[in-house]
Amino acid sequence: MQYMIVEIDAILAEQALEELLHGHSFSSSKQCQALLRYIVKHTLNGEGNMLRERVIGSEVFGRAPDYDTGNDPVVRSRAAEVRKRLAQHYMQKGEPRSGIRIDIPNGSYRATFETIELPSRSDSLSSPLEDAGVAWQPQFPPMDTVALPDPSEPEVLAGPAPLVLRAGRWSAWRWSLLLAGLLAIAWFSQREIIHMRAELTFNRFWSPFTSSPKDAVVYFGGSYTYYLSSGFISNYQSEHRVPNANSGLIADIQNGKLLNQSSLVSNNSLIGLGDVAAVARVASTLTRLGKKYDLRYGSDLTVTDLHASPTVLIGGFSNMWTLELTDSFRYSLDQGGIVDHQQHKLVWVQSNSTDGVKGEDYVIVSRIPNSVTGSFALFIAGINTYSNQAAANFICDAEKMNALTGSLPRGWEKRNLQLVLHTTVINQVPISTEVVAVHSW
Repeated sequence: MQYMIVEIDAILAEQALEELLHGHSFSSSKQCQALLRYIVKHTLNGEGNMLRERVIGSEVFGRAPDYDTGNDPVVRSRAAEVRKRLAQHYMQKGEPRSGIRIDIPNGSYRATFETIELPSRSDSLSSPLEDAGVAWQPQFPPMDTVALPDPSEPEVLAGPAPLVLRAGRWSAWRWSLLLAGLLAIAWFSQREIIHMRAELTFNRFWSPFTSSPKDAVVYFGGSYTYYLSSGFISNYQSEHRVPNANSGLIADIQNGKLLNQSSLVSNNSLIGLGDVAAVARVASTLTRLGKKYDLRYGSDLTVTDLHASPTVLIGGFSNMWTLELTDSFRYSLDQGGIVDHQQHKLVWVQSNSTDGVKGEDYVIVSRIPNSVTGSFALFIAGINTYSNQAAANFICDAEKMNALTGSLPRGWEKRNLQLVLHTTVINQVPISTEVVAVHSW
């Protein structure tokens, strides 16, 4: 049997498509049916511009037209699933009745069509005489040529003829190819199972946001900084005869001298770079999930906001809301690190190398379906700002979230959950993240 790639009649190709879609391999997956139908349709129409990954994600899977394909591999994963199901169909059903075989080559989202040259009548099992309409009669050899059994020899009852398999060169490579194909299918199936499990964990983690009719709130705090007040500067300028103090003032404050409250002005508008990166990653994830959000920072958050909407609160010691609302949890920030209240001691603290290039940091992720605020709250509370970035990267990545699959208890998505993550920071960039503690209640 030979395969030939030719110009395909659209009607025949659609018949081949329907044969696939109604087969057992595709009947159980609506997404794979939709993707295969879309690819075949636009391939036949010659619309290559409609077969780009981002366009397919938008048209078939409902993603935003400008969604990030690097963070959302839905098209690549479903295309791999379609290829696997095509291979399963042709392996189980054999050659298609329509005479056209449809495939999607790796690295492409275009369909290929192969016509199959079916065996000729002369190769079939029917007799040429039957084909000609001539009655066929069995022919027996003359009796004198038939060897009769010798009565003097004992009769031996013959059982079924043994089945003998002879593996020649022609079959060895076919068996090797079949084995390689089965191994490839098993490998892709295992990868797909892992991917589906990761996607399930990821979707369950973020489900309080996607299921809520209210817009989400993303809030991040600011670190407090203190400045010399204008009154202090004026007095200092007068006492020390410092001209042009508006251009900058270096005040020589004696050791042991206390500054009163009127000498300082506080401001909580200083935001860490890691917090900014964490906010960007969370906002991108909410957008990918089709969830609108309202961005708040500093003092722009009230109890009413927390009560009305599902909220992400980013920041540890820089976020007063996080410090107050998580103080009663098993893991919370205190004493410059993370405290385990069940052990009544400080467990994890930040550390840095002597040259300041490498650091070890920790962060608490608290997922609280029904917080004291009356609504869902997700806290990302790192000791330092870069651990907040690491935590956001972790919970916004389905593949990384898969590391939690074996650690989470049954029904965790409806319970309060705390994760303690460790991250290694090199030159102020978190490069690795691992789970060091899990607690649910």
